[in-house]
Amino acid sequence: MVLFALSLAAFLTLAAMAVDLSILYAWRLRVERAAKAAAFSTIQYRSLRGWDYFFDAASSAPDKFESDALREEMRTFLRNAVANNLRTSGSYDDARLQIQAGQIGLNSFYDGTTDALNFTVSYQAPTYFIGRLLPLLSDVDPQDFYTVSHSNAASLDPASVALLLDVSGSMNCPNSDCSCRVAGASGITCDSNLATINDLVAALAEFKRFFNPFHDYIAVIPFNLAATKSFAIVSGTAMLPFGSNTARLNSFNTATSRTGLAPQSNTNICDALIQAIDEFRQIDAIEANQAARTRKFTILFTDGAPNALHGVFSPPVTFSNSAASGVSNDWYQYSLEWRTAAGLLYRGPGPLVQPSATSSLFNFTISSSAVAPTGSQVCGPTVSDSSSFQHVLNRNATGGTTPNPRGCLGGDSGLPVGTIAFSIPGTDGQAGVSNVPIDANGGDVTRFNYARLPYYCAIEAADWLRSEFKSPVFTIGVGPSGADCNDPFENVDNPLVRKDNFLHRLAADADIFTDVDNPSTFLPRFNFESGMTQGADCNCENSASATYQCGAAIRTASSYTPLSTSSVTPEAMGEYYGTADGGQLAALFADVAKSILLRLGS
Repeated sequence: MVLFALSLAAFLTLAAMAVDLSILYAWRLRVERAAKAAAFSTIQYRSLRGWDYFFDAASSAPDKFESDALREEMRTFLRNAVANNLRTSGSYDDARLQIQAGQIGLNSFYDGTTDALNFTVSYQAPTYFIGRLLPLLSDVDPQDFYTVSHSNAASLDPASVALLLDVSGSMNCPNSDCSCRVAGASGITCDSNLATINDLVAALAEFKRFFNPFHDYIAVIPFNLAATKSFAIVSGTAMLPFGSNTARLNSFNTATSRTGLAPQSNTNICDALIQAIDEFRQIDAIEANQAARTRKFTILFTDGAPNALHGVFSPPVTFSNSAASGVSNDWYQYSLEWRTAAGLLYRGPGPLVQPSATSSLFNFTISSSAVAPTGSQVCGPTVSDSSSFQHVLNRNATGGTTPNPRGCLGGDSGLPVGTIAFSIPGTDGQAGVSNVPIDANGGDVTRFNYARLPYYCAIEAADWLRSEFKSPVFTIGVGPSGADCNDPFENVDNPLVRKDNFLHRLAADADIFTDVDNPSTFLPRFNFESGMTQGADCNCENSASATYQCGAAIRTASSYTPLSTSSVTPEAMGEYYGTADGGQLAALFADVAKSILLRLGS
């Protein structure tokens, strides 16, 4: 009996130990899951609130919290997130939960300078047998609870953001209603207090506050006739966060202020994307030997349509330039349009870009009373004037006037007559549009086809950003919405309306794919390779006298396949946001900031 009693006690002890160990193990898993879920939730909470909601760059606190109250707010959110997860797992007693800081040297659970969360969750899990049986066998006190713990870390990866901002002349209009600007000759001017540029400046201030000045990188690239980096990420051979010191933060604020953004001239979306490509390539070169790399994002804001182009045309043509700079053999060129009170005078190749010119083309203003700037040059040696514009696209590089030539902007031996080829600067010729139709019949109507090229160029550049840098492209459009045509150009002859189809496609928004889970095939209306089967005319032009018609030669699939788009990976898909009200821009820029930050949690 004694032996049986001793054996039974040992058996019961082992059984109790097995039961309690399984219980403790279950609680250990619950604590671990709760800690991980709470870490993710807290990072989301920080992302949705914004960096400067909690932190202050000038704070003397090592963790940069602006106040003890805000530090406690985030700590309380973290604790509640852990507790709510544990409550779903079974019996829970809040008094037995502890959250301890894990940031060595900071005595804090969150580091505002690195956006890093580090903490330990401890919970006193109940025991049912072993805590009472062990005291019977040894000299220990009864134990009702044993502590299980889990340490967890989470952070926001640093972001490299290219912020592309439309500062074309229409940004001086209130929400792109430029009737006041058109009537300017009669003494009517736009109210500067109502200009869309003011809404953009306010939106940029809202956007900035979500990002960490010590941790995130933002390039500011305004564009109109051309694009420029008014605030770059790369300085020399180093990458600098946008607010790493007071002077740099002040420079960023200036670049995104009303004085730093001066609206004028045309809209060169492609050139802005090219500048983003250039910045990201420099970043890649710096980060090539680093284990941790920033994640890249592109944000494009515009209030209208692309009506200027920066492309490298093929074959390269030697130009004899008579402009004051004296630079020759420059085959970077812009496609522009000039208007007077009488309406459209010319759309096509514009002044050559002179890389060594003393003045920046970015600040160039096209006079409404001039057909073209003095000394500007298009194909061939002839300086453009009103008499030569009508035939310039039918001139070859030597100045010939025979109709239907290959033309001075392209048409090499591999391309049919009436087509053009160009590649995107900054891609080493790898990203290019080929076989773009330019009206096979020659004649004046040819000039109107050049309005398509900025669309082709911009989409090709956006696709390059996605494929080369895995950069999602976010697009934000403001102004009156253009007619919703079943074509990607949406009436190129109206540059003062939002181009929703175009901006959706530029962003590779989820709405444009036939299968979102496998984003490789675009819906026809968003795809230049769709064959354009909607009818004899497109671009919202339904009359026989339409100035921009889509004939059969342009719609046929054999000649209408300029873009070589690859599959878009889900992580590189962007989003499009459109609004007619400039007052909504702050909310839209905040939405983009949140979307970026929520993708950075790790």
